[in-house]
Amino acid sequence: MTTNAIDRQQLVIASDSRWSYIQNGYVIYVDDVDFDKIAWRASGAMICAGNGMLIEAWKDWFLSPMPSNHAPATETVTPLGEPDSIMVTVFQAGTGDVLFSYGWYLPFDDVAYFAGTGAEYAHRCFAENRCAETSVRSAGLSDPRTGGETKLLNLVDGTNNLGTGLKRLNQIDFDFEKKGMAMNIETKNVISFAEYAAGQDQANVAKPNAANLSAPTGQAMKPWTEDNKRRLVSVVRAMAETENANGDKQGE
Repeated sequence: MTTNAIDRQQLVIASDSRWSYIQNGYVIYVDDVDFDKIAWRASGAMICAGNGMLIEAWKDWFLSPMPSNHAPATETVTPLGEPDSIMVTVFQAGTGDVLFSYGWYLPFDDVAYFAGTGAEYAHRCFAENRCAETSVRSAGLSDPRTGGETKLLNLVDGTNNLGTGLKRLNQIDFDFEKKGMAMNIETKNVISFAEYAAGQDQANVAKPNAANLSAPTGQAMKPWTEDNKRRLVSVVRAMAETENANGDKQGE
């Protein structure tokens, strides 16, 4: 999947930058494509995991000047025929307070929380190092669906190393041709995506498709309720209203 980390003491959130899917016994993945799992606006931040297309829709909604009253979809079925969903946590800028959270997290003494297929590895590392960035990077050493540059956001002052926010998920298809990789799940052998595709029966090889890409949660899909959606819509619209009242600009 991915690995997301929330440090409640340092008020930092972190995520890896790998996008992947599983096909024919391989983890197909690409790193560092300037499409983050974290979104930031003047009044707060959102961190996501799950289906890539759902994450893109939620980021677009979250970052709009005034998010609509209608929440984006929370469940989908990928072209590979797999049900997929999304988990979302929203934070208040400055205080780091959690305003909304839906999804599974592995807690560490109420000090930090971890999500994704790399959650247990990150949790173990954090117990020793107390560093969100180190924990995510460490998870990538053991979890094949975690990797790439670790993205960080300080919830107090907004300092971060996030991308421009202009990249669209379907543009990642082209990144696969240049730097996509494939890991054999059994042998752990890693080859380029081009080499993988050339060695497969073409009838069984889907071209990289944005709708397949995921930052998987590693958990069974848990459907959202209408109340979940209403609460999240209310929280984010209140954030936007506060920005408008204060004359804040997004991302500042």
